[in-house]
Amino acid sequence: MKSLRNEFSMNFYELVVSKALSQKDCEVSSLVLGWHASGILLADGRWGIGAVPDPLKEAHVVREQHTRNITGASAHALAQLIVSPFPQEFAAASAAVSALLPPPEGSGLPLDSIRLITKGEKIAVLGYHRSIIPFLRDWNWELVIFDNNSLKTDVYPESEMLKQLDNVSWVWLTAEAMRDRAFLELQDKLAGMKGVFLQGGGVAWLDKGYRDFGVSYLILPHKASPEVNPSDVIARIGIGGDAWNDSELIWKAHYVI
Repeated sequence: MKSLRNEFSMNFYELVVSKALSQKDCEVSSLVLGWHASGILLADGRWGIGAVPDPLKEAHVVREQHTRNITGASAHALAQLIVSPFPQEFAAASAAVSALLPPPEGSGLPLDSIRLITKGEKIAVLGYHRSIIPFLRDWNWELVIFDNNSLKTDVYPESEMLKQLDNVSWVWLTAEAMRDRAFLELQDKLAGMKGVFLQGGGVAWLDKGYRDFGVSYLILPHKASPEVNPSDVIARIGIGGDAWNDSELIWKAHYVI
């Protein structure tokens, strides 16, 4: 089983990397790794929001060689680091793949369009995301949350998630599940869910392929209006801003095939 999972893992990352490398390469104008997200602006104006691991889950240990690998790297070089489990490299790489593979302009459904889709059924959420959990609870979603670092009494250890998935119909994941390979460990169960939401930043938009890995909806950031300057958004991320709550970004749901 382990070898099959390793094969699956490589197939998924190879798909993302190959799609990213099929896009035009470009120099990086700016790259920031903030408290809650990463952000990148390419020299040709493309931009992306990436994922920064929660420091409560894994310390942001910096390795000099990783810093050197990132410094001066092109968008293609950064994208190839998406296979890295190390927080610094993954944060940079996830921003790069988001810039190289953004959702088409004008695509996606308003986030509220998925509010009633779960029809009162339970939704498993991996990680106690301090911005997202209150938002989903405002929708009156019945959440079953798994997080090893939360002290809240209604949160389960992550080790119980695989077993508990038999009792839920929906799953909400973030890009962190790709970095720490939870996405891989849950594969056998995800295929049997009514739906799986994979939320960015740090999630590449693909025209097809995610469905093969159990994902049915991507939740991705867009500019709130054509006038939004991505460099302003990235600057706020760089000083600790939260992309989920940034007023110049809107989040949309993308049904995948």
